[in-house]
Amino acid sequence: MPAGKGKGKGKVDAAELLANPLFRLFHGDMYKIVTKEKDASGRDVSKWSSFAPFEHQKVMYKKLYKDGCRRLLIPKARRMGFSTAINMSQFDYCLWNKDFHSKIVDQNQSDATDKLVNRIQRAWRHIDENFDLGIKHVNKNQSSIDWTNGSMFTADTSGRGGSAVHFLHVSELGPIDFEDPKRADEIIDGAFPAADGGIIVVESTAKGPIGHFKRLCDNAMEIPDGERTAEDFEVMFFAWHDDPRHTMEGKFSRVSKANNAYLDEVEHKTGKKFSEAQRLWYHVTSERVGKIRYEYPSLLEECWEQPVDGAIYADLINEARGDGRVGKFPYHNELPVYTIWDIGNAENTRCVFFQKQMDEYRVIDACMGGYDAESKIDGPREPHHWAQVLGNKGYNYAAHILPHDGAYIKDAGVSFKSHLQRAGLNNVVTLQRRNNAPNERIRETCPAFNRFYFNAENPNVKILLSHLERYHYRKEHDGITVKDKPHGDFASHYADAFGSIIEADRRGKVDGGVSGIRKKRRKTRREYEYSAFK
Repeated sequence: MPAGKGKGKGKVDAAELLANPLFRLFHGDMYKIVTKEKDASGRDVSKWSSFAPFEHQKVMYKKLYKDGCRRLLIPKARRMGFSTAINMSQFDYCLWNKDFHSKIVDQNQSDATDKLVNRIQRAWRHIDENFDLGIKHVNKNQSSIDWTNGSMFTADTSGRGGSAVHFLHVSELGPIDFEDPKRADEIIDGAFPAADGGIIVVESTAKGPIGHFKRLCDNAMEIPDGERTAEDFEVMFFAWHDDPRHTMEGKFSRVSKANNAYLDEVEHKTGKKFSEAQRLWYHVTSERVGKIRYEYPSLLEECWEQPVDGAIYADLINEARGDGRVGKFPYHNELPVYTIWDIGNAENTRCVFFQKQMDEYRVIDACMGGYDAESKIDGPREPHHWAQVLGNKGYNYAAHILPHDGAYIKDAGVSFKSHLQRAGLNNVVTLQRRNNAPNERIRETCPAFNRFYFNAENPNVKILLSHLERYHYRKEHDGITVKDKPHGDFASHYADAFGSIIEADRRGKVDGGVSGIRKKRRKTRREYEYSAFK
């Protein structure tokens, strides 16, 4: 309620009138924000307006306020206004509760500061000038604002450290996963625990099927409703067609047959009916936005279908699928099995099992160490665990090929190689160290990718392929040049092991012949294709 209207003169005592938070957020002129609107020429202009949530934002508010949800994940289309709606709710909590801490964790400090200064602090200036809530701010800067009721609103990029948080908003976790996985880890390991017992809302566009955002959504959707606790996340997906602003006036005949057919399919799946104005908006946007289904998804599954930017092996794997090289290629007991490794801590150790037939490589199995939250696989941790797992598979092993650091003396003065040998593995060998090793592995593997076959009937190989598809380059800036560098995230461990196969073969560690009782007569390549790999 603006000044001069209501009881008395000057500022208004709004405490009695605005006791309901949803009334405060839905009605009146209390909260103001900067909005972007079109002028007469169709250009974007900024306008100082009353905050009035759209229906899709009200759905989120109902989940938080009426249903009492305290853990919410929002995969969404671009520019849906959710960060504004979440920030206004956080702001409201600070003003109407003592000692309440709201925090924004954003993709970068510039975005975090912009939300705090140009959204929250400007909204507070309007409140301070027009309403009497009985509080004042005592501190205000680029990263925080504090009030005399003990509440504060802060903004940064990781959320690690500082006081307990009562309402945490994490914006764009998907892009953070992709661009800075270590900081994404800090958010999960630092910001989330700081908000223990409070409200956590994560809203983000997706950046493909990688990282914590996808994992959290998958885990949340697997929990039966009857078993969900207050600490478990819930998922609310918001498509482009949930936003009433996504319409456009013009000639409907412009919409392509392909887009009409696609939107017909979406109508069938969702039960919605799209207007001509919505269809035209989608078509025009698709001409402007190259990855329309990823930036403006119509269905939840489209959020995760985005190819990873800078993907290294994804196109080659798609070619392999088209060529029939991803399918049924099981273990053949007349060919020796080689394991090739990338070693690190328990969770980062990977092992790929392959056989060589003439000049072809058959990837038949894979194994990952430690616990993997995405696949929910609890793998071996110690060398003797690995030896037991490999022994239980019953393969006819020829060699176990480790990277150069497998021979380094580490735990108790013993190398990983020696630990495996003491645990019963024979013929454990190492590759020599190379400069620029990740790039060298890629340089050797990509031209030879048409020689690889993958036994996709094995679920472990499917996981391996999903990691290889997400292995990507990341741009690195040194202030002068920009270089593409293989990104050392979770996908890099399987990629480093797999990418060493060509090197191992080139260095004489791999034999393409047969083993065992049939060594007397080598079958031709065609005979193997019709017998062993049928």
